[in-house]
Amino acid sequence: AIAGMCWESDAWLPLLEDRLRDESRDVRLTAIDLMGRCYGREVIPFLLTALDDEDDWVKVRALDALGAHQEREAVPRVVPLLQHANRLVVIKAVEALGNIGGTSAFRALLDISTSEDEPELQQAVEASIAKVQEAHEGE
Repeated sequence: AIAGMCWESDAWLPLLEDRLRDESRDVRLTAIDLMGRCYGREVIPFLLTALDDEDDWVKVRALDALGAHQEREAVPRVVPLLQHANRLVVIKAVEALGNIGGTSAFRALLDISTSEDEPELQQAVEASIAKVQEAHEGE
């Protein structure tokens, strides 16, 4: 029902805001997913806060949403996740930076590219660097 309200008004936002503090991971995941689909400037602070969630899957969904919407404001909050203990979070942070692009994201990707031996992560870093370069050439 909330997904249908996205474009009609922003009355749905307070409903989801409370869900981000719910003890259930599934509730928080759903709230982040809906915010990603009902994306607008007003949801950015909530998605950024979700990067600090105790659950890595909530972080992953927030990274996906911020990357999909190329939210440059997120870069300073995404870069520290390149050092996260969970490799999935690191890979999703790399992908988000590749989607977001820009100089800061590019520098962070270059920094991690020289320090990674893990093939899957190295492949994600290389793909994200290429994506940023292609976007820059297209500007």
